[in-house]
Amino acid sequence: LRFIQDKYEAPIFICGDLFDNWNSPPELINFLISNLEGMEIYAINGNHDTPHHNNLLLPNSAYWTLVEAETINHLTPGTYYEINDLIIDPFPFGFEVKPPTKKHSLALNVAMLHDYIWVKDYGYKDAPEKNRFKNYIPNLNGYDVAFFGDNHSSWMIQNDGGCSVCNCGT
Repeated sequence: LRFIQDKYEAPIFICGDLFDNWNSPPELINFLISNLEGMEIYAINGNHDTPHHNNLLLPNSAYWTLVEAETINHLTPGTYYEINDLIIDPFPFGFEVKPPTKKHSLALNVAMLHDYIWVKDYGYKDAPEKNRFKNYIPNLNGYDVAFFGDNHSSWMIQNDGGCSVCNCGT
């Protein structure tokens, strides 16, 4: 990550599941605090970051330790953020996507989500039909781009004239 940020001097955005378990070992947490120091990182929590899938318990997690250590900037749902030429609406694990909070013609309106979305060949058996890309896309009306972070297979669809979607894969 440091190479990417040093080379491009751009912020890093994490769409959840920074950790595989909400109660990750202190050695891993300390490693991240040491190695991510000074980087501009924005994140939302995923289901693996959230104790017992309960957002009220998020302050008891390894993820929140990184927030408290000021290693990552947590993007709070229900608040929009203007970062560079982006207007970001965050939707961490368990939060339903809503229309953009603020629109601006000179900025990209971005939905940053931790939700499962899938397309043919990039989903699991019996994946929810409501989360199929073609069925989910109406929820993203008004956004220029949406970044997802729950489906563990990366894929991207550019939707000219609509919302383009990038599933980060991890």
